[in-house]
Amino acid sequence: MLARVKPAQSQSDSEVLTLHEAARLLRVSERTAWKLAKAGRLPGSQLGNQWRFLRSELLEAVASPDAE
Repeated sequence: MLARVKPAQSQSDSEVLTLHEAARLLRVSERTAWKLAKAGRLPGSQLGNQWRFLRSELLEAVASPDAE
């Protein structure tokens, strides 16, 4: 008997992006992405002076009904 296995989260969903990569994904300037992240409107983490974002969280944030 084969056990059912829950599909693993795809690599692209858990992909960690830099500010530059996040800006390209969202098709905005790096400055705009930085301002949105700093204001808490984009989900991300600041590590020192650098930002990191999860691709899946960015896509979810912009797909949500209250996204501006």
